[in-house]
Amino acid sequence: METPKNIKTEKSRPFFSELLNNKKILWAAVIFIALITIIFVFNDSARETFLEKRGSMMVNEINEYKTKNGSYPDSLSFMGYKMDESGPFFYQKLDTANFILWFETNDGKIRSYLSNKKSWE
Repeated sequence: METPKNIKTEKSRPFFSELLNNKKILWAAVIFIALITIIFVFNDSARETFLEKRGSMMVNEINEYKTKNGSYPDSLSFMGYKMDESGPFFYQKLDTANFILWFETNDGKIRSYLSNKKSWE
């Protein structure tokens, strides 16, 4: 006996409704999305932490330069660092006693080191 064409059978259910009914696949998808989200969050945080540590090493080199030469450098070329618009670090000598070093985070915020405050902001 044939089934009429206008009556849906168990086999004619849409693919996605079958997936939603399969709890293992649904949980796997939820876990996958959660892992991807965690990776992106920690990747941004890890990059910022890395850049801040590298920036702190650069600050130490800049301070050593001042100790040896009596003033802060005009650029970071003494470290072999080429200053251009690609970054990630940017430096500006404000005057003979102050400088600023900064970088941009993945979310567009600026993290800067001010020599007069001796801290990252």
